[in-house]
Amino acid sequence: MRPALKILLLEDNPYDAEMVQRSLIKQGHRAYEFKLAMSEEEFLLSLDQFEPDVILSDNSLPQFSAAEAPKLVRERSSYIPFILVTGKIPDEFAVTITRQGADDYILKDRLTRLGMAIDIALEKRQVEKERLEAINQLRESNERYTMVTRATSDTIWDWNLVNDTITWSDNLRHIFGYHDIDLVTTNQWWMDKIHPADAEGIHTNVIEQINDKTLRFEDEYRFLCADGTYKYILDRAFLVLDPNGNPVRMIGAMQDVTERKLHDQKITKAIISAQDQERYQIGGELHDNVTQILAGTLLSLKIMAKNPGSAEIPGLIKRCHDYVLMAIGEIRQLSHKLAPALEKPLKETFEELIRNMNADDTYRVTLDMESLKTVQISNDIQLNLYRILQEQLNNITKYSDATVIEISVIISSKNLKMTIHDNGKGFDTKAARKGIGLANIQKRTELFLGSFLLHSSPGNGCTLVVEIPLQQKP
Repeated sequence: MRPALKILLLEDNPYDAEMVQRSLIKQGHRAYEFKLAMSEEEFLLSLDQFEPDVILSDNSLPQFSAAEAPKLVRERSSYIPFILVTGKIPDEFAVTITRQGADDYILKDRLTRLGMAIDIALEKRQVEKERLEAINQLRESNERYTMVTRATSDTIWDWNLVNDTITWSDNLRHIFGYHDIDLVTTNQWWMDKIHPADAEGIHTNVIEQINDKTLRFEDEYRFLCADGTYKYILDRAFLVLDPNGNPVRMIGAMQDVTERKLHDQKITKAIISAQDQERYQIGGELHDNVTQILAGTLLSLKIMAKNPGSAEIPGLIKRCHDYVLMAIGEIRQLSHKLAPALEKPLKETFEELIRNMNADDTYRVTLDMESLKTVQISNDIQLNLYRILQEQLNNITKYSDATVIEISVIISSKNLKMTIHDNGKGFDTKAARKGIGLANIQKRTELFLGSFLLHSSPGNGCTLVVEIPLQQKP
């Protein structure tokens, strides 16, 4: 059994403190030991004597600004998570306090995600601690440092803030092509290689990190290669403080993410193209179907207007009635493609989508959604699931040659898992694909902090598994 997590509550309202404690205990993530501090003096004393694992702080304290608390914490330890638990706050304040060392902020009317936020903050701080300790150890041992830099594809750099020199790993030559320079440069050499459109923002971020003593740094920018081309870089760094709390070094790793960025750009262009094609198709259906039906209605009305006493009037009236019903039906179909009616239970919406796709009974389809009867799912997640199913059914009808489709949606461990399986011809998941359907599904899943798994091979059908957490971040 894990030891009780020691939580220091910086809160001047004992009722709010009790509310936070009850909420955490009710969530049942683990055992807790709480300590309440209602002033700066009590807070500083508790930091030294209570030795908390996590700090939860309100933002409105008399004679003590919550913005100062993270700084006091970071002077003592870089690895104690600090989470603001507060009412409504301006976005600017949230950004400021995060830069000053806070890991997250939780609104008091959304305490249900506090336990999860604590776990995430603890994990991030532990990873940060382990990574920084590893980098420091490597820099103290030239032999071990050399081994690691050879093993990784990242370009590791060490910026000495005292003499303003940067020491680079050998990957500066291998990845960026700088074979003819020494691996010790000035900071200005690095800044000169950043794309002009990115340089000002990166420079500002780095200076703010140093001045604010922010330990973590992560940013993307374009970096100039020796051949004159640019690569997209994900740069992660940590600020190192001396015993007096002064910044002395910054150590980081530059990861080449050019392939990923270009792939994302390709996917984005393909999505825009698909959207344009969809709009063109809808415009064509409106013009060719609805417009023609309404034109026929208008013609019949003109005939009736010119011949009000004609014996053909009853037949013309019936024709107009039928035309209007046809137009309504066409518009409803188009509307459902664009915005499915989610006021109905999700199962009914799925069943209607399946009926439209399988109107000629080409497929034997099974749908299992029994576990959803007792669970309330947000409209955003429902719509996302609908779009994922719509996309995969479209993939199946286009490419699979399947005869059986099995769909299940179940609730498991606070997650929603949707599985779509077909018995079609399958494909090699490692081979390049021309379509963007699966990429769209993956993007939609990641947008909701979910996971995406694909199992297929030639001759063995395809199974798509999408898992999305039911509790989304605000």
